Amino acid sequence: MFKILDYIYLGMNLTTLKKDVEDEGLYTQFSKKVIKGDDSCVWICFPGWNMPIDRALGIGFLPNEGTQIIYQGPMSIIGLTPKQTEESLLNLKKDVEMTLKEEGLDKLPLKVFGFSAGTLASFWLANQMKASEIITVAPGYRLGEGIYNSLITLETRKKLHEAGWNKVSYDERVAEYNQENNIDNLPIGKVMVFAGKHDTYVPHDHSLVLVKKLEKAGKKPKFYSYDHLDHVSIALYLGWLNKRGRDPYNLSTKKAA
Repeated sequence: MFKILDYIYLGMNLTTLKKDVEDEGLYTQFSKKVIKGDDSCVWICFPGWNMPIDRALGIGFLPNEGTQIIYQGPMSIIGLTPKQTEESLLNLKKDVEMTLKEEGLDKLPLKVFGFSAGTLASFWLANQMKASEIITVAPGYRLGEGIYNSLITLETRKKLHEAGWNKVSYDERVAEYNQENNIDNLPIGKVMVFAGKHDTYVPHDHSLVLVKKLEKAGKKPKFYSYDHLDHVSIALYLGWLNKRGRDPYNLSTKKAA
């Protein structure tokens, strides 16, 4: 959509984003929803930077397979300090492990889905927990690099600048959590990356850098790049395909195999 929807969404949410960044309690909280399905697998889903769960379900771009554990937030995975990013990811991992055990899902194949900022959590968690599959939409390769090159993180950049951080110092501090450093334990041939060439929130070039790193590591990623889509429209497009049974993630093919 040539960046149109990205700018519209930003305009509609700029005031809210500013308030969210200034409210530490809100910025660090998260919620989740468990949707039980068959026992083929469990998908841990991180659909974006505080995207409401109902909106993610309405868009329809989450994998239609097995059981889903869907997280909303925390926004603080894009930490206003590197320590906040670290604490947020560690807390998420504890909650995922606890939820899997409480729901009796800890013996099922673990798969991970991430969109946008949610790909930071998805790569780190998939690598930590040795997921059997990972699907990512609009992933970056480094958090600091992403914050300082994104249209949507203006207020976050202001806070980081006030605290004396720049993208280099920030990425040095969170290096072990960045997508590019959470590749080693990912499954070969089971990594999918989707990106829109007009994305203004996560530049397409950042997704391409990550794909090349995956290729270099021998992970044989499947990369789908869309000429006319931006950040918002790629989620809508994948949801449109998914809701119409077009299976953008080839899940039915994998089941048949």
